[in-house]
Amino acid sequence: MKKSHPIVYSLVVGFITMAHAPVQTKWTREMYAKHDYKSFAQLPMAHQPIDSKNIDYALLNAAIFYATNWQRDMHQQKPFKHSAALEKAAFEHSKDMMRLNFFSHKSPVQGKETSGKRIAAEGINNSYTGENIIYHSHIAGSYLDQAKKIILGWMNSPGHRRNILNSSYQYIGCGAYTGKFDEWANAIVATQNFSATDAPPSQEVVIDYR
Repeated sequence: MKKSHPIVYSLVVGFITMAHAPVQTKWTREMYAKHDYKSFAQLPMAHQPIDSKNIDYALLNAAIFYATNWQRDMHQQKPFKHSAALEKAAFEHSKDMMRLNFFSHKSPVQGKETSGKRIAAEGINNSYTGENIIYHSHIAGSYLDQAKKIILGWMNSPGHRRNILNSSYQYIGCGAYTGKFDEWANAIVATQNFSATDAPPSQEVVIDYR
């Protein structure tokens, strides 16, 4: 297969169970409470072309979140609520997969070996949880375009689709990371983490979007 053709791989799992430099982003956590999929899709930033050398990861994660709720709406399911704790778990797993060049729900990083451990580390314990992962061989289009491609990839897989449309999940966090992955120089890895409950409101969640 020629390298210019997009390659997509995905896996699914489900079970029970800032001392950093500021990052420039057009998207803030407070915006999740102000937008649904339809209003997000009207924002100019959602249609901004992705610059692979200067990616707004907070905006990319939001685009995947809203593209997921687009599918929930199309299939008569209640929209997910955003969880910063789940977003952090998802984003850091995508970053680990990209930087360490592996693609699995099982991580070689100590303390983050399973999705259950990664989610519990962010304060969500004894909850019904799940995880989807996917990678594309290259980035293309706007933030929302790329997010829709990721979601449609998951929706075309029965296991991932079940997680996305599972009515028992109330919260979701999405995280994607880009870079050199396997033989691809400009790939994107994405993770969704699902849960029936969220972390306690008192828990501070800081996400390093670098």
